[in-house]
Amino acid sequence: MDPVVNMQSDTNKFQSQMLSYMQDLSSKFNQVILSLDKKVDKEDFEGLKGKVDDLEGKVDQCKTTVDSLQNKLDENKKEVENTMEAKCQEIKEDAQRDFNIIIYGIPEPEGTAEARQKEDSEKVQKTFEKLLPNQDVPVRKIYRLGKFDEEVNKPKAGAAEANGARPRPLKVVLYSIQQKDTLLRKIAENKKSNPNEQNHIQMTSDRSKKERENYRKLKAELDRRTQEGEQNLYIHGDKIVTRNPCDKQL
Repeated sequence: MDPVVNMQSDTNKFQSQMLSYMQDLSSKFNQVILSLDKKVDKEDFEGLKGKVDDLEGKVDQCKTTVDSLQNKLDENKKEVENTMEAKCQEIKEDAQRDFNIIIYGIPEPEGTAEARQKEDSEKVQKTFEKLLPNQDVPVRKIYRLGKFDEEVNKPKAGAAEANGARPRPLKVVLYSIQQKDTLLRKIAENKKSNPNEQNHIQMTSDRSKKERENYRKLKAELDRRTQEGEQNLYIHGDKIVTRNPCDKQL
């Protein structure tokens, strides 16, 4: 027999079998429907359908609520991560600042960048030697803060070295926190014991941006209250306090 004819015969036979199978399934399905119609009246069916629709609505509401909560959790997670990252960076910067001293009042040197750097280093070392004559204070780094402006930072011609100019502060990075604290304590003691001494060099800890902003606000308040006639005021930590007139000046 021709193979093509044989294949066509097999195909026709398969189609006939599938048609018979589908007709049988359709007959069984109709029997199931008829059986359900006998067991469940129309009102019961509609009532059941209503309950199902209601449940589906509640399920959709729950899904919407869950999605909303998930979005909020994602937002909160991102916010917490950003806050933690910023806090870790702040802690790191605070730890680095613990080694720093800011020195005000050392005049700006002249010459090349290398020469200015060398002169600044020498003046800083001389300042440290006066405060701690029996100690070697190694320095990791020294640099001026801010952009140089000759009109502002350099003394006027013929003026005294410390007058007529506002030299940029020097940031000095030390190797020892203990030595930094000792230097700050010594300069405070010198100021207390010699309140009338005209010393243009001052030292402070390296404050954070937030601390600098708070200090500027306190300084403005201090100036205002002094102009209004209040006396014996000074900044102590994060507040303005009144000094006992009987005490030596701090």
